[in-house]
Amino acid sequence: MTSPSLLLGPSGGWSLEPVANWLFGEGRRVNDPVKLIEGLAQQLDRAGARVDRMAVMSRTLHPQFVGWSVYWTRSKGAWRASLEHGARESDAFIGSPVQIVQQQQRPVRLRITPQPQAGEHSLLPDLRRDGMTDYVALPMPFGREMTNVLTAATAGPAGFTDADIERLAALARLLSPFVEIIAVRRTTLGLLDTFVGPRISERIFQGQVKRGDGDRIVAAFWYSDLRGFTNLSETLATADLLQLLNDYFELCAAAAAARGGEILQFIGDAILIVFEIGKAGARAQVCEAALDAAIDAFDSVAVANHRRRRAGQAEIRFGLGLHVGTVTHANVGAPGRLAFNVVGPAVNLTARIQAMTKDLGEPLLLSAEFAALIQRPLRAVGHHDLRGVASAQALFTPVRMARWGCGGRPAVSDGRPRLVARPRPRALVCKPPVSNGDQFRANGCLCHRRCGRGGQVASLQRHLDQEILEAQLVLLCLACQVNRKSHALSGSICSARRSRILRIWLDMARERAFKMGHTVFVDGQEGTTGLRIHEVLAARPDIELLRIAPERRKDNAERARLLNAADVAFLCLPDAAAREAASLVTNPRTCLIDASTAHRTEPGWVFGLPELAPDQRGRLRQSKRIANPGCHASAFILLLRPLVDAGLVPPTLPVSAMSITGYSGGGKKMIEQYEARPLDPALAAPRPYALTLAHKHVPEMMAHTGLAVPPLLMPVVAGFYKGLAVSVPLHLSQLPGDASPQALHAAFAARYAGERFIRVMPLADPATLANGFFDVQACNDTNRVDLFVFASDTQALLVARLDNLGKGASGAAVQAMNVHLGVDEGLGLLPAQAGH
Repeated sequence: MTSPSLLLGPSGGWSLEPVANWLFGEGRRVNDPVKLIEGLAQQLDRAGARVDRMAVMSRTLHPQFVGWSVYWTRSKGAWRASLEHGARESDAFIGSPVQIVQQQQRPVRLRITPQPQAGEHSLLPDLRRDGMTDYVALPMPFGREMTNVLTAATAGPAGFTDADIERLAALARLLSPFVEIIAVRRTTLGLLDTFVGPRISERIFQGQVKRGDGDRIVAAFWYSDLRGFTNLSETLATADLLQLLNDYFELCAAAAAARGGEILQFIGDAILIVFEIGKAGARAQVCEAALDAAIDAFDSVAVANHRRRRAGQAEIRFGLGLHVGTVTHANVGAPGRLAFNVVGPAVNLTARIQAMTKDLGEPLLLSAEFAALIQRPLRAVGHHDLRGVASAQALFTPVRMARWGCGGRPAVSDGRPRLVARPRPRALVCKPPVSNGDQFRANGCLCHRRCGRGGQVASLQRHLDQEILEAQLVLLCLACQVNRKSHALSGSICSARRSRILRIWLDMARERAFKMGHTVFVDGQEGTTGLRIHEVLAARPDIELLRIAPERRKDNAERARLLNAADVAFLCLPDAAAREAASLVTNPRTCLIDASTAHRTEPGWVFGLPELAPDQRGRLRQSKRIANPGCHASAFILLLRPLVDAGLVPPTLPVSAMSITGYSGGGKKMIEQYEARPLDPALAAPRPYALTLAHKHVPEMMAHTGLAVPPLLMPVVAGFYKGLAVSVPLHLSQLPGDASPQALHAAFAARYAGERFIRVMPLADPATLANGFFDVQACNDTNRVDLFVFASDTQALLVARLDNLGKGASGAAVQAMNVHLGVDEGLGLLPAQAGH
């Protein structure tokens, strides 16, 4: 007979029995792992267990994620996080208690000392900052010879007792089958969603597994197909071919999903996507969304093709047909091998329309039924016979589609852009001379002297962007100008000169395109921080900025498309909006840099302060989620973290700080108040604020310094535009050992040796002051931080100075992006901003 000790732990102390009763009663009906762990934490509290942090970690089968975890803390409650493939090779996982438990199937216990220990794992500083004193990781054996992990930590002064550990080990064994059932269910649903889509997976779970089960749906249909796939299959290496396919599928899927579309089938190199119409009145709305998705896909592929050309890779070219109608979505096949397929003339017609994109050289074609529901300008391309369709079909295309080169005709020949005449070339007439004969502008065809070719210049299709088109038109006029002595030029001579000059220009443009290494989107670029980031990046040749139309800034579908199309996306938004924006990102290659406070202490987000710790740059390079530090917090953390790590400031020491800052830190509203004339007399003097002692920067100040006690921060806003200084007073008698001003200064010098953006100013140097006064604004317009130690025999005053809009906001964000991308850390930060 199994002993009670093995099941529930030893007798005496808090009892595991009520927890077990809850698990086998109410708990077994909980299918959400977050709710299960929340309920478990409540039961442990009621039983008298002192558990302040807990996590359950489970591996899974998923093409994007190697596992999932549910974390719970007493202050935040429970939340779920996914672990991407490759995370198990990271420094955070290697050598961790979780790895040891999974590999050796044995418990791991860590006592958390007040002071850092040599060689301790990177997990311990986080636990220490949260006030934990003891930590244990316990095996949870699953079927299939898999071991998952339950972890628990306590902030109790004495840590866990041996009896606590035994009960928690018993809890891990009891919890294991419940978590395994949830894991199997989530794995099954995840795999079904991944391989058959959410619509079909839901129907399978509802029991529609019998051959012949189906329903009729009214929808807009998307059918797209790659161009030249047979040739690509024969000429590309397998890995390159699969990468091209995946890029094409991913970009189309992201564009469709953002507009409400769902992939029903991949058919070789073709995609069938459905935009289901819920009611007849929504037909036009759904068709507009489907067309927007198609245009988004072509936009995204055009950006991807810029990258592929730079890398010497084959371009993605595809055609797309759109139609609206009714089909049957049914479970068909052999008795032992079934599949959900879409059956009906509407799908066949959509596929035939797509096939005509090859013959007509139009990348996107719409049926007459679809076009009748669209309000935007369309161009008719005639009636055409389609294979297998009884009567000729009228086809249409959006007017704007003429600009793309990713459809039926190749956009690149011999590695160079090809200019293609628009179907309806419009005449551009030369205009009177400008005042400066050396300037040529493409406002129509504007040149120094009236062109001798009768003022008619054939319009050319834009290939790269409007700037290049305008320059092409300028050079057409310039070709005529070269020969203005004889206006009666033969067409062949003018054409030859035009071709040669255009070729030179396009070579230059192509070189410019090759230098554009990364795409960036700033969500919230109209704000103070976003505007500064946008201005800095707009001047960089290696950055291609994605822009959102002003009227679509609140359009989540458009924002989602741009967020997922970017290599790096900055979130310069309020906290709630930043969380919402982060939830819109499904592209695993998009790196988010959040300038709000929403994620600065969140698991899975790396703090965007490269100078925080010796390994911080490595973490920034690996992470796709970066939380940009706050301005007050950056200064405070750079002052305290080296001293806590060096043991000069105990983590339990109550620390206070005062920060004085310019009014730009308050955003547009505060800027308007301070710059209004006449000035409100209440704004003439410095104004302390956040006097509830709950400033939003305090959590990150505590989390990233190692302090176990929340610091007391008093921020003060004053009547200057920008600049910030944080001061931290210390009584040397409260510091351990023989702490001295020299030791504090030496700790700064050692930690920040070689840092290009941080200057440790000389100790007791009068030159650091201006007639005895401290200049808060001396770091303005730089990305620099100046650190000072002012001291007497018994006291020390630590001061950090920075530009709250530079290193305190936009400069820090750009620096973190540079580190993540692996480029020069100071790129985009002007020499004056480099700090030296």
